[in-house]
Amino acid sequence: MTRFLALLAFVALAAIGGCAGPGYNNASGFRAAVNAPYQLASGDRLRIIVFGQDSLSNSFSVDAPS
Repeated sequence: MTRFLALLAFVALAAIGGCAGPGYNNASGFRAAVNAPYQLASGDRLRIIVFGQDSLSNSFSVDAPS
């Protein structure tokens, strides 16, 4: 019975520990990474829609720099 209670306590602690979110001790560093501008790279795909100009709307792939 003691082993069963110990196992049950271990499983309960593991389940509760798994629910814990990540700790952000450096919130300013996290915000800086989120707010950083995205730079296009080779292989990225863009979908450009020009309102009222169907002939100009298309999907494009970014090529490698030459």
